[in-house]
Amino acid sequence: MKATYIILAVGAFALWRIFVAQKQLHQKNRETLAQMLADTDEPVGLIAEQSGFSSHSHFNTLFREKYKMTLTEYRKVAKELR
Repeated sequence: MKATYIILAVGAFALWRIFVAQKQLHQKNRETLAQMLADTDEPVGLIAEQSGFSSHSHFNTLFREKYKMTLTEYRKVAKELR
């Protein structure tokens, strides 16, 4: 019985580490995408795809949570600031 608890604890820790790594990857992807939006004229959907997201709308939601604006709005503001 004790071995089962240890396996479950190790499994939970491993899952937590995977979750943290995924979160860090998403953060890096958002930062990369933000830079690409500011520096290129590539279509927003293509940039999101190149950043590793299969769903443009999902990425837009995550991006909006961090930057408080859509991908298109961010691009417009970034270009105005140049």
